[in-house]
Amino acid sequence: MLVVGAGLSGLACALRLADGGAPVTVIATGTGSLQLGGATIDLLGYAPALVRQPLDALAGLPADHPYSLLGRERVVAATGWLAERLPALRLRGDGGTNMLLATALGAVRPTAVAPAAVAAGDLRPGGPVVFANVRPLRDFFPALIAANVAASAEVRVETRAAEADVDVRGDADASPIALARALEFPDQRARITAALRDAIGDTGGARVGLPAALGVDAHAEVAEAVSDALGAEVFEVPTAPPSVPGIRLYRALLAELRNRRVRLIVGSTAVAGVRDGDRIGSLDVQVSGRISRFAADAVVLATGGLATGGLEADRDGLREPVLGLPVAGDPGADRYGADPFREQAVDRAGIRVDARMRPLGAGGAVAHPNVHAVGALVHGAVPWRELSGNGLALATGLAAADAILEERAA
Repeated sequence: MLVVGAGLSGLACALRLADGGAPVTVIATGTGSLQLGGATIDLLGYAPALVRQPLDALAGLPADHPYSLLGRERVVAATGWLAERLPALRLRGDGGTNMLLATALGAVRPTAVAPAAVAAGDLRPGGPVVFANVRPLRDFFPALIAANVAASAEVRVETRAAEADVDVRGDADASPIALARALEFPDQRARITAALRDAIGDTGGARVGLPAALGVDAHAEVAEAVSDALGAEVFEVPTAPPSVPGIRLYRALLAELRNRRVRLIVGSTAVAGVRDGDRIGSLDVQVSGRISRFAADAVVLATGGLATGGLEADRDGLREPVLGLPVAGDPGADRYGADPFREQAVDRAGIRVDARMRPLGAGGAVAHPNVHAVGALVHGAVPWRELSGNGLALATGLAAADAILEERAA
């Protein structure tokens, strides 16, 4: 089985296939975008108003939306799968209700599932919150976050900000990953938490929101130790990339794939498919400057949308570059409107699929019975506007894997 792409949809699909006993090779140009995001599963945040019960809101989506094709039961199953499969991530939430979390700019955003240290920052219960930072981390602004959260109409939270001056491993400008690594050393952690404690003062029972950098490989230990040192419940607030929670998720998936002997070829690009009747029998892949041919019982395209190269645009329209699959919803030359913050004509463009994630041709028939398209490549959703990206990635990736395993068993 060939999976093209190393984002959440591709890696989740590959792991599900490997769990089912299928031999899997993942072909990826890069390491995907998981390490840039906050490791939350945004099932459905807006439709178009704020969604508080995302699973209930699925019924109101258009018939050609990927969630409508999948159905509620499969979305529910996908939402719980990641937490069950990777318990060390300590994911919280079941998709029934959206948490409301602070962003790096203090906006309040809904999400269905989040790591425990992030979920602890759910603002719905209210109460006092202190947002705090260590000054070498330049791209995290606790005063801005505190002010914007306090002004939000969605929550009622009393906030304040604190900032500590403390050296982080000798860095004048520390990154989240540098702070996370420093906190894994007891002596460094003691210095940093002491400075934070002095800057915060008496928490008065407030929760403390810190940059999402509570350790990488020793996250649970670091989170507990920092909470003990500050004498308060702590939670992680997203930072500008790189995302430490995203790195944790990527590494956890990668470790499980290696345990399952999944072959991962990074720095390779699928360039063409080789037909075998109506099926795709193999893929031509550019690896280390030359073309290699990989046989394929099934192909899963998890290459993303227009932003990541899963679709390409030229003056003739949109095209899918690997297999030449027909692109639905192509608006032609009028792809973008004058307002960049509104939905664009091109946003829903993608590969139209059936409920088994198989691409459909212009007449509605399955184009290739052993090919599946997943994630942002699929037509019908606007993930950035709906806040549905990781939820769609997970649900479609698992749906494709299940379809392949069923066919393999038959």
